[in-house]
Amino acid sequence: MNAIQNFKQTGWKFSIAILFNRIVPQRLFRMRRFVVYRIAIAAACTDPSIDLNTSSEAAIVDSIAPSADSSLSVSRCVDEAEIGLIEQMTYFQRSYTTGNSIAYAAKLDDRLAAGMWAATSCFNEQELGVKISLGENQTWLFAALVSKHFRRRGIYSKLLRFTVADMAKQGYVEQLVAVNPDNLASNQIHKSLSQETVGQVLTIRLWRTTCCWTWGGIRKDSTISWNSTKSPIGIQFESL
Repeated sequence: MNAIQNFKQTGWKFSIAILFNRIVPQRLFRMRRFVVYRIAIAAACTDPSIDLNTSSEAAIVDSIAPSADSSLSVSRCVDEAEIGLIEQMTYFQRSYTTGNSIAYAAKLDDRLAAGMWAATSCFNEQELGVKISLGENQTWLFAALVSKHFRRRGIYSKLLRFTVADMAKQGYVEQLVAVNPDNLASNQIHKSLSQETVGQVLTIRLWRTTCCWTWGGIRKDSTISWNSTKSPIGIQFESL
């Protein structure tokens, strides 16, 4: 029954893509198409009276998590041990990228339920052979994952809202997130919180060769890189 529910939520195209990636080794081939959304910070913070420049972390959590989930806590990770757990959960290692990566966690009854990351400066998408360059006010939200035991409880929505609010407090007023357009559930939640659709990207990597096409307000420095391991294709997003 869980498999059928997952299939309905994500869509058959996305489900097939996941299965394909599990079968085909990452080092041989990867293809990904994604839509980039710019998050609307005001929509992400459910209480418009909160001043993101002065409010405490606890106040932001209270505004995001309803009283029914009083046992849910959301926070930015500062402890190295906790960050290590987020790395394991989300299958992301900080050594993968040259930019600054910040980890966020959601816990329910003190059990780690979900994690996600926010990158500043730049982000290397090694799996695809591209490098995302970010402006000084931009941040890239990525590698979000909710443990299967805690899904369908609205936890990711609360984690995303907290992350957006917390990064806004640090001055990152342009927050970007990439979503596979075939992932129906993910598109629904991110589109509901988006200010606009920045554009789309299609990337194909075969061994070390990467081809990349972009549309909308997304620029690339080349269409093909014959050795994207050493020379990844650069991607930038138009600012507001």
